[in-house]
Amino acid sequence: MPHVTKGKELLVTTPNEVGALGKVTGAVSAAGANFITLSAWGEKDKGCFRMLTSDNAKASAAVKKLGYATAETDVLMVNIGNKPGTLAPIAKKIGDAGIEINYCYATAWSDMAVLVLSTKNNDKASGIITAS
Repeated sequence: MPHVTKGKELLVTTPNEVGALGKVTGAVSAAGANFITLSAWGEKDKGCFRMLTSDNAKASAAVKKLGYATAETDVLMVNIGNKPGTLAPIAKKIGDAGIEINYCYATAWSDMAVLVLSTKNNDKASGIITAS
């Protein structure tokens, strides 16, 4: 059965420029916060970083000192197995319940994967996933 934890994801917005990843990760690390997850990409003129850290308050303060904007979002962190067919039933059950998924991303290592989900109803989605 998947294990679900509710969390707060930090969204950091920067200019889309060379070196932004190093600046953001360096500031977060120097503040003493550890990355749990990180997703980063560029969109036209801005850089976007979605992250869960061991201390979002420290991470947010550190990147704000660089002049970057931050926001927090409620998300679900789901520990699932790293094997074919693990995610599909979870996504189907959430969809079948009529819950819109805003976005998701995942990372896997060895036999485990961590899925980060933002939905229109995280409480209901959590219950559905736990019942899987």
